[in-house]
Amino acid sequence: MKRVPPFLKNKYILLPLGLLVHLFVFEEIGILQLGKERNKLNAYRQENATMKKEISLSKSKLRELTGSKTALEKFARETYRMKKANEDVFVVMEKE
Repeated sequence: MKRVPPFLKNKYILLPLGLLVHLFVFEEIGILQLGKERNKLNAYRQENATMKKEISLSKSKLRELTGSKTALEKFARETYRMKKANEDVFVVMEKE
């Protein structure tokens, strides 16, 4: 059987060592919790970047639609299938 090192028998070293282990592992703001929070933060940053890209695309689309009446009319016809009062619209759908 191996002997226990003498510094582990010293209560003045063992108590602070146990306290540090408890603080870093088992407390609310421990190392494990910090890792989980860091992963959440990275996920939020990535989501934020994708949302910024979507916002910039939406803004450019809005500028395009408000800039020209023909683009707005084309968007309304294609997206919402709107038509003028005196015309008929035929929708052709392809089989998949």
